Amino acid sequence: MNELLIQLVEKCPHIYNKTLKEYKDDKMKDNSWLSIAEFLDSEPAIVKKRWDNLRDRFVRAHTLK
Repeated sequence: MNELLIQLVEKCPHIYNKTLKEYKDDKMKDNSWLSIAEFLDSEPAIVKKRWDNLRDRFVRAHTLK
């Protein structure tokens, strides 16, 4: 599930790329999370939390090197 979640989020850079003006569009981000959650047969809050955990683990692993 993690790899699929990463692939789906990669297709929506406005979710994670703060340099995009769409990053501030909460409605657009909510719709993207809803689509991702539906594809994964889950709830948006669960998918977002999973993404946050993956992102945090990645950042911690790469800042320790």
